[in-house]
Amino acid sequence: MADLIERDAAIELIQPRVKPKTVYGEGYLNAIEHVTDLLVLMPAANRWIPCGERLPEVGEPVLIYMPHNGETVVVSLDRDKMGFSNDDNWYNLRNVPFWMPLPDPPEGGGEK
Repeated sequence: MADLIERDAAIELIQPRVKPKTVYGEGYLNAIEHVTDLLVLMPAANRWIPCGERLPEVGEPVLIYMPHNGETVVVSLDRDKMGFSNDDNWYNLRNVPFWMPLPDPPEGGGEK
């Protein structure tokens, strides 16, 4: 399961960046509460994860980012944890700075 953002940490990050109370009127505090509640529910999986921070599970399909050409590729971590591969290529772990879990499929499964 993906890590979640702590509510208090989200509030600390957001409040200094929000315009003064007078701009939002009486709904200001409710708006901040609502936004921070949403942030708490947002999984950290919606961000690029440094490979030095942690690696995905072996065999789990993920996106990797290749900074030398700006390419993103769907791959999975090899059993030996030395690199990522797909049907076409192998990517040395030393050359892959970030990975990200694949997003969930669209609701409804793409049915029309």
